[in-house]
Amino acid sequence: MGKSKAKSSDPPVMSWKKLLSEDRLKPIEQTSGARSPFVVDQDIVINSQPFRRLQDKTQVHPLSDNDHVRRRLTHSLEVASIGRALGKCAAKRLLQNHQHLAEEGVSPETFGEILYAACLAHDIGNPPFGHFGETAIQTALNKMIESPLCMDLNEQEKGDLGGWEGNAHGFRVLNTLEKYQDDGGMRLTVATLATFAKYPWSSVSQRGKANKGKFGYFQCEQAAFSQIAQHVGLLEDPSGGWCRHPLAHLVEAADDIAYAVGDLEDGCELKLVSFDEIKAIFKDIRYRDEVTDSRRSERRRLEFLREDVVQNAVEDVAETFCKKHTDLLAAGRLPEGILPLSRVGGMIKKAKERATEKIFQAPQKAGIEVASFEVIGTLIEKIVTALLTIRREGKGSREHRRLIEFSLNKKIDWIIAQPPFELLITTADYVAGMTDSYALRMYRHMKGIDFSVGR
Repeated sequence: MGKSKAKSSDPPVMSWKKLLSEDRLKPIEQTSGARSPFVVDQDIVINSQPFRRLQDKTQVHPLSDNDHVRRRLTHSLEVASIGRALGKCAAKRLLQNHQHLAEEGVSPETFGEILYAACLAHDIGNPPFGHFGETAIQTALNKMIESPLCMDLNEQEKGDLGGWEGNAHGFRVLNTLEKYQDDGGMRLTVATLATFAKYPWSSVSQRGKANKGKFGYFQCEQAAFSQIAQHVGLLEDPSGGWCRHPLAHLVEAADDIAYAVGDLEDGCELKLVSFDEIKAIFKDIRYRDEVTDSRRSERRRLEFLREDVVQNAVEDVAETFCKKHTDLLAAGRLPEGILPLSRVGGMIKKAKERATEKIFQAPQKAGIEVASFEVIGTLIEKIVTALLTIRREGKGSREHRRLIEFSLNKKIDWIIAQPPFELLITTADYVAGMTDSYALRMYRHMKGIDFSVGR
């Protein structure tokens, strides 16, 4: 029997044919065709400067001198690996039960390639010093919003700055700041960009406010995101913004699996949590004999355990994705996400809780995090004050001019012509793009601690 046609009264649903679109909002240079459009996306991300800088950005432990502890780049590669496996596994299972989806472009290769590209980029907007750095940027920008130098911001501009989001900055990096600057950015496919967006709504939408302030694009990228959403056929959400791309749920799951297990592994490396504690959390996982082989070091045994946890999680989450397939196409109606609905969800939750309790609150992290707050706050306050003063006075003091030459390297005429929001978001772009060590070096220069030549 053929597929029944949807009745006109049925609620709208998304279609994979549009969701997997290979189109780009702006064309890129000609390629030989040896790579699929989504592999091209992967290569663009991997070869970008922001991606390379992730090698010196904090995952959990700022400025750690232990080479075994993850940095943001390592984490991104692990998430991409898990995401690709999830995509391939989910597509295979979907096609076993819904063979007609092959006609809409569903395949293990397509799912896997899109997810690998989106997962590679998922943290590309994160600032130095991890989530603590994100809070520091928010705090510093909130102070500047209240400055008499900063007037006439609308509600969304205040929301964008006061609740500054690494996810929204990530979309700005991909769409605006890199490669073809202000002309499509990296020009990735619309399918990859939509999959990347875990929070496809604005800072002022009801959905943004309800999700702990998380949002996916700034006001300056809103029109571009709307184009992408319409192109892949995302459905508008009644509370504002858009529903998620179904594959965005797998990006979120891959991220959660990677950092829940990885954070504990790093914690064990730093003697903040024991191997036995970690093994107890995942006691229901089917793991190999090497995990319990006392002749091996804990570091080696933990590697085997991590691999087994990931394998089990991939299979369970892919199965859950297929069970919830209809709901995912109907406006992404999974408010709790995919992972909590899977059999491994409870274990991943326990892993996060143990990391919060024993690793994130560790005393040895506190001093560096407090210092990083001072570093980022000082950079933003000094740069923004100089920009707004120059804009108001038409020239500004020599100190302010030299500060801008040393940091942003913007011309006076450009500064004077910009509204306050543009000056603040440009400063946030600059600081968020820094590595941990570069942010510290710039701080030492601005505070007169370092007198070395150059930036």
